[in-house]
Amino acid sequence: MFQNSEFKILNIKEDKRSGQVKVNGDIWSFTTEEDIELGDQLQFVKRNGLKLVLKKK
Repeated sequence: MFQNSEFKILNIKEDKRSGQVKVNGDIWSFTTEEDIELGDQLQFVKRNGLKLVLKKK
């Protein structure tokens, strides 16, 4: 579902490992295991309930 989607980071929380992304016209909360910055390219790992788990490309 999200494998080939483009994720646009809308905001990042202070922990630098969670926030919100826009994908396919919808806004999703996300988490990641590594620190991220605005402008990083992200890819889908899995869906965890109402959150997406992403990683850097």
